[in-house]
Amino acid sequence: MWRLGLSTSVVTGVLMLGYVLLRPQWQDALYHTPLASALFAKDGRLLDVHIASDEQWRLPSTDNELPTRYQLALLAFEDQRFFAHPGIDPLALLRAIGQNLRHGEIRSGASTLPMQVARLLRQ
Repeated sequence: MWRLGLSTSVVTGVLMLGYVLLRPQWQDALYHTPLASALFAKDGRLLDVHIASDEQWRLPSTDNELPTRYQLALLAFEDQRFFAHPGIDPLALLRAIGQNLRHGEIRSGASTLPMQVARLLRQ
């Protein structure tokens, strides 16, 4: 039992150290990601668009551009406990591990919206 506690402490320490060391890179990717630019006419017609410097079509947006129904659907299908976990959902991890072990293959994942955003930032 002591060995399990020590292993858990070591893993937790390594994860925390990794977070502290990599956090500036994550923040840089999140806040300094190049955006594409678009020029619109007064009536809303798209006049011109230029790809971002990293050759991605990433246009700026604000939260109020997404309809409430879309936000609710996204949370319902992708991360039901979004407001109840710190970015990693331990209940989803246990569920996915159980299903995958029971079926002998990957049947379920446990990624949360923050995990998906982090993955997309690294692409």
